[in-house]
Amino acid sequence: PREEAVVLSPFEVSTSKDVGFVASSSLAGGRLAGELKDTPVAYSVLTREFLDALEINDLMAANEWTVNSTSLQGAGNEEIFGNGFETSSRGVSVGGQQRNFFPLNVNFDSYNVDRFDYSRGPNAILFGQGAFGGASNSVTKRALFHGAPRTSLRATYGSWDNRRVALDDNRSLSDRVAVRTNLLWQDSQGWRDHELEKKMAATLAATWKISQR
Repeated sequence: PREEAVVLSPFEVSTSKDVGFVASSSLAGGRLAGELKDTPVAYSVLTREFLDALEINDLMAANEWTVNSTSLQGAGNEEIFGNGFETSSRGVSVGGQQRNFFPLNVNFDSYNVDRFDYSRGPNAILFGQGAFGGASNSVTKRALFHGAPRTSLRATYGSWDNRRVALDDNRSLSDRVAVRTNLLWQDSQGWRDHELEKKMAATLAATWKISQR
């Protein structure tokens, strides 16, 4: 009899099982998607619902809400990369920020992110780049198959004329192609004179099933 193929899903974190503030899976146990409860390392996750509930808009703000981590201001690269901070975990600097487990050393905005992951400790064989503190990673939103289109619009207004609008639109174009669009507009002032922050961003993600399997 013909045997079914064994399908592995490397380099992919599924957020479909995340419930509320609790995440279920990670890649930290060996770069294959596995249950977070079976991962033998110190690992913390800030889910999408947690980010929305506390209005956490970027990685720097998320650092203040995870375990044993904080942001270090004035890292010396503000003018070159527009980053201006490093992450400290357990009192030592972590490796550069990662996006889907690939190095990209910027302060990620959360408008196109499903969750922020934090690994603590020098477990370079399992994750990260060998830094003593560990690593921080953002998992971006992917195009999903779920039938009817799903669209969400999030608008906020806060102190010092802080205005922010984020659009998330996911559509299944067919049973094999899905597209997800994320848009952001932000214009805010600060509590100090002449301080401001302006953002306009767009992200397009697509999923293509090349076969039924």
